[in-house]
Amino acid sequence: MKKTMLRITAMTLTMLMLFVLAACGGTTTTTAAGTTAAGTTAATTAAPTTTAAPKDPVTIVSLHSEGTVPAQNPSIVEEVRKRTNVNWQPTLVGPADYDSKLNSMIAAKTLPDLFSFNYVKGQDYAANGMLTALDELLKQYGADIVANRSAYMGTGLNGAGTTWGIPQPAGYQDALAVRSDWLKNLSLEVPDTLDEFYNVLKAFTKNDPDKDGKADTIGMASCILYGYMWEPLFGAFGIPYKLPVKVDGIVTSYMLHPEYLKAIEYIRKLYQEGLMEPDFATIPQMSCLEKLWNGTYGVMGFNPVGTTNNWMPGRYTEDPKPTFVYTVIKGENGKGGFCETRPAGYYGIASTCKYPEEAMKLCNFLGSKEGDELIYFGIKGKHFEWTDEANGKYKYLAPYNDSATQRADGGFIFWSMFKRWDDNTEIKTLTAISRDALTLSKQNTLEDAYIFETPAIQKDLGTTLADIETEALTNLIVSKGNIQAEYDAFVQRWLNEGGKTWQEQATAIYQKENK
Repeated sequence: MKKTMLRITAMTLTMLMLFVLAACGGTTTTTAAGTTAAGTTAATTAAPTTTAAPKDPVTIVSLHSEGTVPAQNPSIVEEVRKRTNVNWQPTLVGPADYDSKLNSMIAAKTLPDLFSFNYVKGQDYAANGMLTALDELLKQYGADIVANRSAYMGTGLNGAGTTWGIPQPAGYQDALAVRSDWLKNLSLEVPDTLDEFYNVLKAFTKNDPDKDGKADTIGMASCILYGYMWEPLFGAFGIPYKLPVKVDGIVTSYMLHPEYLKAIEYIRKLYQEGLMEPDFATIPQMSCLEKLWNGTYGVMGFNPVGTTNNWMPGRYTEDPKPTFVYTVIKGENGKGGFCETRPAGYYGIASTCKYPEEAMKLCNFLGSKEGDELIYFGIKGKHFEWTDEANGKYKYLAPYNDSATQRADGGFIFWSMFKRWDDNTEIKTLTAISRDALTLSKQNTLEDAYIFETPAIQKDLGTTLADIETEALTNLIVSKGNIQAEYDAFVQRWLNEGGKTWQEQATAIYQKENK
């Protein structure tokens, strides 16, 4: 009997130990639905359970939208594995196939550990328990990410208090470029008020700024299809062109900003005196740019990465090439500026990821200055070397001085997903004037009433309201009639054709997103 009891006790202890070991084998990961990857439930505010660091490198799979396919086991990816002790396995699909590929992986329940998504899809993924809550992971393993993106971490998808996605930088903010060589030729100072700007545009148009003896210059580039070109002028009146604004507590169109007509009156004056592109309403986009490149325009609002960086080597036809200075035109209140760019999207960690801590460590490395440089350029001494790092000068080393060869070895193609915000490697390599222009733009960002979520009615209306805004701007500039009456008619039309409902929905969204 005693032996039988001993056997039963031993068996019971063995079963208990097996149960405990089995229970300890799962990974607890908080998801939006409150369900862990192991199938148990947890509160959404709970921190992910920290798993023991694996002795051997774990595999982390990421999905990327990219047309370039690198060689097998490219050395830049191998270098990331070496520096992180993570078996990083990036998967590439063409941009047109990304959504269908991700959808098929969702259906098959084989989500990649890391993947990108926009605001709308991120909401859906979070609501359906497909994403890991990142707050504790960021706190423990994401110091570089948090420090670099702190201004945007709690906005958009993450605005309700839980971080579901790491925000990815949008395009660069715009700036206003002025021909500094023309200013010098005419003994003019850099303009920064509306009156000074008018005088510069007039001189650039009338006073032969390029000294070729011909009346072949125009003060300002203008094309109705390019929002960049209107930002500086509307900015001088405190209006964020094409972005929503708040008027008397209501989120509405920039066209309903109380200073809108003042901006129109100023632009009309430029148009009537021939100081801006006369065919702004019909000129094709490329034709407008070509006029800058061939020396017709003296001023252009645009992304400085184009104006004084990418275009400088080969686009400009003048010899010597033009020189520029950037400025902010300020209105009566002493303020001016440019529209703020918001996150272009997010990337997150799937709720099915077995090693979320290792995934975050990998993300944090790729989002550090060291990682950013590595996946942008490659390995220093093998793919590239700095010739003057302080001034962003570098050179690629053979055979990687051919972009196809560099990308085949893993360079650049994974960078867009993880790149840093305002101090990434690409910015570091820009010309000094372009870098300074981006800084100037960021320092002079306009106030707006931006909303991340799209009002329901906008989905039904499509471009209707935006088309009315563009039509109003075009017609009011060229009109010879009663501007106030015409403006009032456009506003009423905008309201009647869906604007009233848009305002109601946009205001509700704004209040929800800015609690």
